Amino acid sequence: MVSNLKKRILDEFKKSGFPIEIEAVRILENMGWEASNQLGYLDEDENKWRRVDLRAVRAENIEESQVYKRLVLHLYIECKHSDNPWVFYVREKEKMPFHPFEILSILKEVSCPPVLPKSFLDEKQWQMIFHFLKLKDIGIISFEPFTQKGKDKIFEASSQVVKSLKYSLERNKTNLSNLSTVKHSVFCWAYPIILTDARVFAFYGKNRPLVEVQHLPYLFNYKEEDFLIDIVYLDYFNKYLQLIGEEFEALKKNINLLQPHRLNKDYL
Repeated sequence: MVSNLKKRILDEFKKSGFPIEIEAVRILENMGWEASNQLGYLDEDENKWRRVDLRAVRAENIEESQVYKRLVLHLYIECKHSDNPWVFYVREKEKMPFHPFEILSILKEVSCPPVLPKSFLDEKQWQMIFHFLKLKDIGIISFEPFTQKGKDKIFEASSQVVKSLKYSLERNKTNLSNLSTVKHSVFCWAYPIILTDARVFAFYGKNRPLVEVQHLPYLFNYKEEDFLIDIVYLDYFNKYLQLIGEEFEALKKNINLLQPHRLNKDYL
């Protein structure tokens, strides 16, 4: 009787996102990230306290920097299991009616001191740093075939991870603004991620074959603000973190390209 109960529990466990979350923590910690499970955030749309599966943080001091003395990168991760494939209609980034650095708009406000927008005008100099600028294609429309009507795991996960990102960054912005002096000026940036064991496919349009991918940026609009969510296949997560690690190191080497709104002795 007990063994039957254990089997039923394990069967249900495998249907959830917990195995993905547990594996993700193992990978993150092995690669030097600080990982927190089930981070709480306020869903302001429904006025409810909810949880995002994971937040990972990597931070490092850069004493030789002229302005930003500390880099802090946050990953907000929602883990989703699905027996069904995920399909995204894809468009070329160059043909999209938005500037990629609009995605960083909220981050320019939560760094301390805030980053001048003109720091990002020369996109070419940043293409070798930020991973999303290197990618040519962006997912626009999501579709999960073979599911029941009313069930949309992609939309659900996208909403959760974006809401948690906005909530946490707004709190960070408030905390920084309340400090009278800041010994180490901080450049903070973050990425929302959906980590899944579903097979992911890109659809490029009529008469073109579906292409299976392991990583795809997905453009998600929330309250008239665009976010690029990294859709990452679980087996690719290790390589994805290597990509993000390279971005961190490249930004560290080029940190003085970021211009602050103001130079104040309290920040230096």
